[in-house]
Amino acid sequence: MRINIPNNSGVGQVLQHQLVPEINNLGKAVAGAVHASQQQYAYNKLAEYEDGPDGLKRAEANYHDTYWQKQNGSDPDAVGKYESGLNKMQMEYVDKARKESGDMVADIMSKRAELRSRKYIEDADQRQAKLFFNRTVEANKLRANQ
Repeated sequence: MRINIPNNSGVGQVLQHQLVPEINNLGKAVAGAVHASQQQYAYNKLAEYEDGPDGLKRAEANYHDTYWQKQNGSDPDAVGKYESGLNKMQMEYVDKARKESGDMVADIMSKRAELRSRKYIEDADQRQAKLFFNRTVEANKLRANQ
């Protein structure tokens, strides 16, 4: 930004050198405040999409529990199907957030969902291994009894 101040024996130049940095700093402060308020809005909206009664966290937990209640270790691709179902559900929530509240909310939500997915999938691997092991043990007991 350029401010024209008449030069009266160097006073104009001195004022110009003093004012321009101050105005630039003011502009940066305003931009920072706007960004901070946008971030606060995003986190408030994010809480609605994730923590509410119909939020993503509850939907993930329900999906996780109900999916594994139906499994018995006989499906070798159970974890892959589980992962694709989890990802699909998360993307639906993220797309809804993007349409309703914008990219900033959706991007934060997507990153947080991805981190939670890793934990859920790790647990899914462990559950599948236990189910498969139990199924194998039961099959071996049946063979031994026969």
